[in-house]
Amino acid sequence: MRGARMAKLLKTDIPNILATRVEYPFGGTTTKTSAFLIKRPGGNAWVYSSSHAGDYIDHVAELGGVNQQLLNHRDEASKFSNVLDSPVFCHELEKEAIEQRGCVVSETYTGKQHKFGDDLIAYHTPGHTRGVTSYVWKSGDTTVLFPGDTLYPNEEGILAHGPLQFYAYEGNVQDMIATLKFFVDLDPTYVISGLTQSDSFVNKFQADQVREIIRTLSEAE
Repeated sequence: MRGARMAKLLKTDIPNILATRVEYPFGGTTTKTSAFLIKRPGGNAWVYSSSHAGDYIDHVAELGGVNQQLLNHRDEASKFSNVLDSPVFCHELEKEAIEQRGCVVSETYTGKQHKFGDDLIAYHTPGHTRGVTSYVWKSGDTTVLFPGDTLYPNEEGILAHGPLQFYAYEGNVQDMIATLKFFVDLDPTYVISGLTQSDSFVNKFQADQVREIIRTLSEAE
């Protein structure tokens, strides 16, 4: 039905970033997910994934379409990533796991980073899985980090790290520590996670909270 395609993406607290409506992938009301569209002169980007993507096809077209769908890791992957008429992007190390979940990957990168222009960069940030990618978008004096669920707000609104036991591999704790140190050095203005257990997806980056995670992980080594 055409009416199902005409929903409007939601405004966020950050200009030029829009969001899909919230989903509850594990049931209940605690853990929420959403996908985001970045409006940019170099071509719009869709970050993460949403089962509601098809609802926004008309609005996405009005906004100029989407150049890339940027996946963080396998947990976001599904057939719904194939709904939008744009290539799906991820790290080469994550491609096989993503495609096993019904998502067709069109573009990958290897190494530590990939640039989509001066304002949008993909960074290889392993830990939660070997092939996690975080995305950094800059607009004026604002820097936004999209870390997937490598870093997310818990129920108290405090930043927490994604679980390490689900896709454990040798060296994953050290990789997670290195990734979190990279986030601290980056010092973004905002973090928009792939999931949240708080009331908001858009949060100020709190370096002290991330340093505390690093300390806890290091002491447990």
